[in-house]
Amino acid sequence: MLTPEYCTKNKIKIYPRDGFVQTAVEDVLVPRVGVTEPIKITNGDKSVIHRFEVMQMPGDTISIGLDIMSDLGIGVFGLQAAHNSRKKLKGVIHAPDNDSVIGKSLPVGTPEEREKLMAAIQPLIDANQAIPKSEFCQLPGALIELPTPPGKTAYRRQYSIPFALQPELDKAVAQWLDDGVIREVHPVNV
Repeated sequence: MLTPEYCTKNKIKIYPRDGFVQTAVEDVLVPRVGVTEPIKITNGDKSVIHRFEVMQMPGDTISIGLDIMSDLGIGVFGLQAAHNSRKKLKGVIHAPDNDSVIGKSLPVGTPEEREKLMAAIQPLIDANQAIPKSEFCQLPGALIELPTPPGKTAYRRQYSIPFALQPELDKAVAQWLDDGVIREVHPVNV
């Protein structure tokens, strides 16, 4: 969205439109002024051509909506889903309101709430731990196959592992072999 003042200042043509724009604030409608001519917007190496809504806003405001942010390589992270809402939802464990505990290692909820949570998820933890390590995950997409034509082999050299990490890698591979998660394969030279 652009303001009429911004458009005038930057000589951007406005095509008048009737109606209202629903704002992000519930039940707040703003009269439409119009839409701009197509404008090319660039962010780094990404560009998009867009017709902006023109409406009255404070100052020479430009507001880029979510509809074109991803096309410009702009991400939105950490925004609240609701504003000014401190309602306690039934069955949800809420973090303390006290700002002094932020950043400290403080368990969320009361001991009784944590115990109730653990009792609810313990059967799932037990079931997961009971799966033999040699079994494949049964979730769709967990098993990936790379089919090759009969009689053909495919090989791509493993990237180098830093020498400092080699003992950790050897330990992990030995554990996987012991658990039956992996097995040794002897490649055939073609």
